[in-house]
Amino acid sequence: MSAEPHIVIIGGGFSGAAVAIELLRLGRTGCA
Repeated sequence: MSAEPHIVIIGGGFSGAAVAIELLRLGRTGCA
């Protein structure tokens, strides 16, 4: 789960956070 913070850093702030949140949602729902 260390990739989550990395995604935020790579995203570069707010955009990265939004992407990370969506990825977490997809992961939890298993819709991926």
